[in-house]
Amino acid sequence: MVFSDEDVWEVPDDSDDDYFEIQEAIIASMEPPSPTTTNHTRTKTNAAGAGAARIPRGQSPQSLQELVQASQKSTGTRKIKGRAVWEAEVADMISSWVGIHEIEGYAGMRGTVQALREGSQPNTMSFNLQFEDIEGEEHELQLEMNFRDLDTYPMSYTVNIKSTQKLPRRAQRTFNRFTDIYGLSVPTLFQKLLASLQGDDEATGGDPDDVSDMEDEDDEDEDSVDDPWVDEVEKPVEQGEEVPAEWTSLRKHFEQAKSWGYRPGLTRVSDYWVISYSIPLKNISIDPNILATWDDSLVEAWEDDQRFVLLMGVDNYPPKPESMKFWMGFHHDYKPSRQLVIDTTRGSGLPPFFLSSSLLEHIKGFHRVFNLQVNYNLGWEEANRQGLDEQVYYNYISTNVIPRPDSRGSRGKRKHKSERADDPVARGFSDNIPLCAFYWVLKRFADSPKFCMNCGSEVEAVSVRPYVCSKTLCLYGFMSLGFGPSIDHTIITQPGVVDLLLSFAHSAASSDTRMALPTHLHIIVPADCPYNTKKEAILLDDMSDEIVQRRSVAWLIEMLPRVSHIKAFLESGGKLKDIECPSGAIGVLRWVVGTCRAYLKETKEGEGVMNDHSQIDNRYNLPGTTTEGSVRQFTFVVGDPEQEVKFKQEIQTAQGQNPNCRTYPTILAFHGSASERWHNILRTGLDYVEVANARAYGQGVYFANEASVSIGWYSRVSVNRPRANADFLVSKATALVELVNVPETFVSRNPYYVVNNLRQIKPFLLIVHGALNPQLVEEAESGEADDTTLAGVTIADAQGQNTVPVVTAPAAPGAATTAASGTRSKIAGMFGTGEKKRKTLKPTTFQHDPKVAVTWRSQPLTLQMPAKFAPTPLYDTQPDDELDANIINPPLPKPVDHYVPTLEARLPNFQLMPPPTETSIVASKALGKEFKACIKAQGEGALPFHVDPDNDSMYCWLLELHEFPDDSHLWKDMKKYGITSVVAEIRFPAAYPHSPPFMRVVHPRFLPFTRGGGGNITGGGSICNEILTATGWNPAFSVEAIIRDVMVNMTEATPSAKLDPQHWNIPYGMQESISAYKRGWEVPSGFDKLAL
Repeated sequence: MVFSDEDVWEVPDDSDDDYFEIQEAIIASMEPPSPTTTNHTRTKTNAAGAGAARIPRGQSPQSLQELVQASQKSTGTRKIKGRAVWEAEVADMISSWVGIHEIEGYAGMRGTVQALREGSQPNTMSFNLQFEDIEGEEHELQLEMNFRDLDTYPMSYTVNIKSTQKLPRRAQRTFNRFTDIYGLSVPTLFQKLLASLQGDDEATGGDPDDVSDMEDEDDEDEDSVDDPWVDEVEKPVEQGEEVPAEWTSLRKHFEQAKSWGYRPGLTRVSDYWVISYSIPLKNISIDPNILATWDDSLVEAWEDDQRFVLLMGVDNYPPKPESMKFWMGFHHDYKPSRQLVIDTTRGSGLPPFFLSSSLLEHIKGFHRVFNLQVNYNLGWEEANRQGLDEQVYYNYISTNVIPRPDSRGSRGKRKHKSERADDPVARGFSDNIPLCAFYWVLKRFADSPKFCMNCGSEVEAVSVRPYVCSKTLCLYGFMSLGFGPSIDHTIITQPGVVDLLLSFAHSAASSDTRMALPTHLHIIVPADCPYNTKKEAILLDDMSDEIVQRRSVAWLIEMLPRVSHIKAFLESGGKLKDIECPSGAIGVLRWVVGTCRAYLKETKEGEGVMNDHSQIDNRYNLPGTTTEGSVRQFTFVVGDPEQEVKFKQEIQTAQGQNPNCRTYPTILAFHGSASERWHNILRTGLDYVEVANARAYGQGVYFANEASVSIGWYSRVSVNRPRANADFLVSKATALVELVNVPETFVSRNPYYVVNNLRQIKPFLLIVHGALNPQLVEEAESGEADDTTLAGVTIADAQGQNTVPVVTAPAAPGAATTAASGTRSKIAGMFGTGEKKRKTLKPTTFQHDPKVAVTWRSQPLTLQMPAKFAPTPLYDTQPDDELDANIINPPLPKPVDHYVPTLEARLPNFQLMPPPTETSIVASKALGKEFKACIKAQGEGALPFHVDPDNDSMYCWLLELHEFPDDSHLWKDMKKYGITSVVAEIRFPAAYPHSPPFMRVVHPRFLPFTRGGGGNITGGGSICNEILTATGWNPAFSVEAIIRDVMVNMTEATPSAKLDPQHWNIPYGMQESISAYKRGWEVPSGFDKLAL
């Protein structure tokens, strides 16, 4: 907390006030009134201002005179803030909270603090805490608090709370919440912490918004204050400040990170350092179209060439995994600015993104996973399974029972080549903890649908979008506690989707179709619900039978305001919990949106069915203007995310057997179902488990190639009335699907397709018929939609019972001026999406197999397939800043410019193949940049190798590797035989940088693996580093990083490289290098052309 001018406590030089009265003024100015504390041996709390001299740890001022003397060491008056205040408060607490100190907690309960003392490390406190929680259970915890960022205490600082004992689950959640503290003194922090442990879910470490205004005010005041201590603790740290000399492994670790395609960086923040690792989103092995199904913001960042950035706070290097702190976000630069790093560590800075809160929660268990992986010989998969469950992990540690190694991940077993290339631990880099942590969190991000967003364990059924596992606690946290994606964001950006999901859920709950109900989610059914016979609030779980539960869910949905109203309310700054409707209705809303694991999004202009454009693309048609009413189209993906892979595999199999399938791989068909069935279809996919209609043509999913059959007969109007509070009153819904073009394998193909192989089905478009809610049209026509002054005015919902503040965006500029089109424009503003505009991708027209007739109202179907993103790796050319450049390329003990090349004299002894003849424009441009960069660095003495500047071809470089560690076996051998360098050749394919180069040693000859050699050099002289293979290659690797990685592995691999004592002077031939390479590795496409 920071003080305003009225709240500042001043100590005049001639002050004679009572010391304790001054102290009470300090405490009163530091925070709002808080619960009182009592002590069996009570003394009043002491504190010192930032303007006072620093008080040694473990001591407290004994008198007012001491405080006044301290204040006289500075000039004028001083603000009470910073590390000095914290040290004084802690010292006073330790001296005064002796014996049993009682503090008030939650709901009148109390707790006791015992054995309060300084911790084992600086800035720490240890103590025992005894309390009874709201459920009547007694607890005694042995805790240690580690404080950081004390320069701005008590306005903002961070706390890490640890214990050596097994903690209750509530304590784990509490300690996770109490990390970033705002405006709380240490005594008040103890009270808030106790209240949370006892069951107060509202108790937190404070809100940064509460101190932001005072922070600005305080900054202005501090400009005029001359305070030596504040200058000392708040002195800006220059970016180029020297890295501690004892951090000897940092350079090697940064080089290893670069060889992975990552960009490492270092930033000094106050009394600790922040290591940053980043990689462009486009270089992560994940399809951008998959990102689009998770969240729009992810694909927007992908399009914007942003990077995934992980910040790791460390006190020393190499860091201890359990002491590291993590932050993450997206950013354009490989390393955020120092100020942005500081802001991020204090709770602002890098904005959160979809999955960031989940990943940050999971990475708190990384140290346990890492320990099991490295020290217990487990693979990552098994280590994740055992380490993320804290209770299971500590059972292992406390009982000293070593888990059984995982055969798929054990380092004692042979792994798949791609896994070895991707895994830093498997490649012997387990000492590079930041690299391992970044690798781990990237894999968690890319594979997030496989893991629970709450607890991090593997889910039983993988869905398209990340979700939670089947544990009741995880589902409850996801739905009720906000652990999942923001429902508010979904409502604002996709209101039409939310409205449709509510309509489907309402239809299902009003029928007897298959449907999972929101039990175990603390859904409260109020007394006025007509299906609540007890006439008092009751949990949905406690209602008499399933029919009553279903009808109650439908009633709760009816109690919600229209989605367009909710959207306007949220856009005006309101919160979902503040909407005036039953709390159970909000719970059902969260459940309906949160449990839809399908990807569902309204089509853009120019996408979808295009027949009779004025009819099909009329989502905002007014009632009565068309015979069909309104028709809306939604792109959707449903089911297992592997379904796309399975579908492609079915196509490939069919193309190998059916020539027609090679030209026309898929055909289109329609599938109609009643509106009440779509709630379940969007969660489980199309199947034939439930029989809705007769199956006269066999068992399977039924499809028609004429739209009117599915729409008119099978997408029947729901027997239940439409949801009255819907913006769009749904009547029918039909899916347009792709089927593998092998009708001969279907159960039946006349008059309908009947498909029992679900792998051959890929639904992608949902066509929904209905009509706009007349109230929505009336509001638009009345002009209310244009009046943005309606904030706070309430409009009754469709039921006439519930109200919600309405603020509606004005119509988009350029709207048509006619009454009808103007009304449609207003409706679009009220009900349209709030997503950002992105680069336009051009849809493609579906090419029909002429042998198959697919029609829309008896006319050939015209379909524009939704556009897809093409994976495009980002070539990273951003230079390192000064500090990071000095880490990677420090002054060399043996300057490169003293090296005299020997290549010209040795070339006549070698037989070299001519350069590759196949080239490309892309490869030539990339290699030109790489060659210039290497020659420039070589001129500056920054390379441990020499590039021949007179190469005949950009596709074949001759190198002299001449700088190796003095204590390495290779360097000793080179000195022994009078060799100053290792001559190597690196050859690039025309597909570079999308395919890896080939690198081999030319001279001298090394011992092969079979005779004790190593260094990743084969018996034929080829380099077998996995980053140079098809499975391990990343287009982001630079040539310099590749060569450096090769040189590091030559001396640090186990075993390391050694020269052949008998044949060291015999050069390698090209063909023996190629043959040895092919024997051991997966050969990239076009590899043979490198030797031509």
